[in-house]
Amino acid sequence: MCNQLIEEHGLVACFDGEYGAKEKCKLQIESLSPGELKSEVKNAIRLVPDARSDECKLHNLVLDKALKQDRDFRRRKRSRYDEQFDKPDKPAKLQNRKSPVDHAGRGQYGRSEKKNWTAAMKPTELYNKLRREFVLPLPKMDA
Repeated sequence: MCNQLIEEHGLVACFDGEYGAKEKCKLQIESLSPGELKSEVKNAIRLVPDARSDECKLHNLVLDKALKQDRDFRRRKRSRYDEQFDKPDKPAKLQNRKSPVDHAGRGQYGRSEKKNWTAAMKPTELYNKLRREFVLPLPKMDA
């Protein structure tokens, strides 16, 4: 894509040779869209200085950093999703409080109230197990 744009605008002479390859790589680094990816690639170039002038090495470096960010994003997204269903129970202090419904089934004001068992139920282990089995697993990325 980069070479095609250079040819369309007649800038082939500007990007020839060693210096031209460096400039082309510099432009590609500056055009990376997520800012976090751009900063990670700039930091990684310090460790792999050949990527400053070699498009193939730069491509591999950018691809590696992008895949790492994608894995991290998916891991955080999955952990947020799992937190919705794996909330801890209330502390024992709150569980032992007397509720407005006494043991005879009458409310605070003496009227009889029906207990809503479904509202008081928490997700069971079976539900959590089934939920985890039917969520699509993340693809395995080779490092």
